[in-house]
Amino acid sequence: MKSVIRAILGLVVGLAAVASVHTQERVGDEAWDLASIAARVLEADPEVRASGALASIAAAQYGLELDKAGPKFTLGLTPLSYDARRAFDFSKLGGSPPYYADTGALSLGGGLNYSQVLPTAGSLSAGVKSGFSVTDKDGGIEYAVTPSLSASLRQPLFAVGEFLPFGAATAARRSVAIVAEQAALDDRARRNQAVRAAVEIAGRVLVLRRTLAVQEASLSSALGRAESFGLRRSAGTTTEDAALESALSAELVRQSLLDTRLSLREAERRLASVLGLEPGAGGSMILPPLSDRVPSLDPAVPPVAGETPDAARAALSSEKARTDAVARSTIDVPILVTSLAASPRYPDSRGDPSDPGTLISDFADTAGGAGLSWNVSLTLDVPLSAGASREYRRRIEALSVDAADAQLAQAERATADRAASLAGTRDALRERLSIQRRIAELNARKADRAAQLAAAGTLTSDDVASARSERDRAFAEALRVELDLLLSELDLRALAGDDLAAALAGAR
Repeated sequence: MKSVIRAILGLVVGLAAVASVHTQERVGDEAWDLASIAARVLEADPEVRASGALASIAAAQYGLELDKAGPKFTLGLTPLSYDARRAFDFSKLGGSPPYYADTGALSLGGGLNYSQVLPTAGSLSAGVKSGFSVTDKDGGIEYAVTPSLSASLRQPLFAVGEFLPFGAATAARRSVAIVAEQAALDDRARRNQAVRAAVEIAGRVLVLRRTLAVQEASLSSALGRAESFGLRRSAGTTTEDAALESALSAELVRQSLLDTRLSLREAERRLASVLGLEPGAGGSMILPPLSDRVPSLDPAVPPVAGETPDAARAALSSEKARTDAVARSTIDVPILVTSLAASPRYPDSRGDPSDPGTLISDFADTAGGAGLSWNVSLTLDVPLSAGASREYRRRIEALSVDAADAQLAQAERATADRAASLAGTRDALRERLSIQRRIAELNARKADRAAQLAAAGTLTSDDVASARSERDRAFAEALRVELDLLLSELDLRALAGDDLAAALAGAR
């Protein structure tokens, strides 16, 4: 019966190997290393794409803020306007009715407006426009043009302790730039998180595959021993207890094998999901062949606490709290508004308004009253009841700055602690890997020695299988420690703000 079980187990393992080979052929013949996995996850991870888009949006918003400082021109056109009305005509009083006049005016015009944000947090605007009209008044035609020029200035005063608040405008631009820098830091952090998670999952798949192979060999050996003890018990050369113990050991190995296979299936599913690979027929995960070569990274220097991305992000938050306070300082301050408008006027009585040739020349008839119409205004708006709101705003800004400074101090402290912890773990894992490699080498020599002794007839095949199992288990453990060391190096580099995908691509 147990020989039948062994045959079925061998058939299942063989079918799994065939399916694995078939899957690898469908994905590609070239094995993927960890650098390839890192590059793939940056393309497939939706959160990485989202963070990249947010960083690009923040950069574009900063460009938009800079564009606001440039001059803006607007062209306004009125291609057609018609106005028909009946108006009372005082000149007809004393005569016979009717005492009104019917007028119809057809006009067109255009203008060019200019606006400019000033470095003093104010704004300047100017414009020039002109219109041309043809008026029909009781059968008489009149031609006229109406050119005009206007300009206005709006300027906050006495903000941030300056008569002209240059600092407020600079702070507003800097605040938007800080948002873009923070978004870039967040994008780099999200990319590194995705790479680190993918490397960890791929490493787990490699370790579980190696462990599964060891357990399959152990199960085959355990089933052989159980069958041998069963035959010897039937022949009366061993006890019932020994046979039961051997069968129990085989079932325990089978249970561990099943648990490992389930863990491997889940790890492969997660890796396929991270890499953006679609499941095959029946929902099976299609994975590329994975290289078990672990890249070797040069030891990273633990970063200085104040030079890490986390500390930089906190420092930017602290700076933004201050710049926002300066940018908002133009609220509830005196505002000076000046405006100027000028337009030429026709004389009190035009000689022949029906002659288009007099459209411009009539403006020169100063003796008849032609000249320029001016309008100049100067307005100063001084808030009188904004003291309470201004005080509350200052208090909020001061508390925001204090909170940001506290977060900066906490970020620097946490970064220093994490850097020291990661460096200590990295050094311990490096020593642990050296020891484990020596253990694996000694187990390999022990397995070779056991094979030689078995050939000489002094050891059984079970002893050789046990030695080989210990050897394979030691090499699997060495692979696990090597991957843990790699993850520790990646954590140190991520803490320093390095690009993990680039580091893996350039590793030996």
